[in-house]
Amino acid sequence: MNEDEFDRLLADLVANPEQRDALLRDSHADSDVVERLDALLFTAEAAWLATQGAPPLDEDPVAALLGLVPDRECSLDPQSFARARQRAHISASVLAQGLRSRGWDHSTADVVRWQSAAADVPPALVQAIADELGTQVDGLIQGPGSGPDRFEAVRLAPAFEQIVARWARVRHIALAVARAELDSRMAATVHRGQLPDPEQVLGALDALVRTVEDASEHR
Repeated sequence: MNEDEFDRLLADLVANPEQRDALLRDSHADSDVVERLDALLFTAEAAWLATQGAPPLDEDPVAALLGLVPDRECSLDPQSFARARQRAHISASVLAQGLRSRGWDHSTADVVRWQSAAADVPPALVQAIADELGTQVDGLIQGPGSGPDRFEAVRLAPAFEQIVARWARVRHIALAVARAELDSRMAATVHRGQLPDPEQVLGALDALVRTVEDASEHR
């Protein structure tokens, strides 16, 4: 299994934890690869747990000034990031190692996840990613006038936060990550340029979460 195949498998495992056994079986990965994947997934979950007792970063004005707080004005765009990484011919593991050398504590699993959900990536980290890939920040970020703003009415609905909390719980991920993942799912529910119906989007998200919850209960 080469690095690209490994990255794709890791991305599938991060995005679909309820299908872990089936994904590993279908991949025909050997014991060494499975052990490496287990270690990366464990590290990602441990890093999330370690943040649960920390004070909210977005309440720290110094952190905001340093670019350590996620900001929609400088939000990493998953598709742009994926294309930039491919153009640079840098694997997820190599990028993660480069970021760690800069003082960022992120795993290969984190890098893979950013290709589908990256709303929790702060501006300072976006800059570090751009430096590692040899590109400009402008080519990686998603401006405030782009697609996700079409879902503002959905995000303001009380039901959305309840769905986010359920998604975080069933996926064993942080609320910020759960919100980012659901943002990505919402973007796939409508065609570009269409104004989504909030009730339909909330209904689709609820159905998605309920399906994963049911699968988790029957494992």
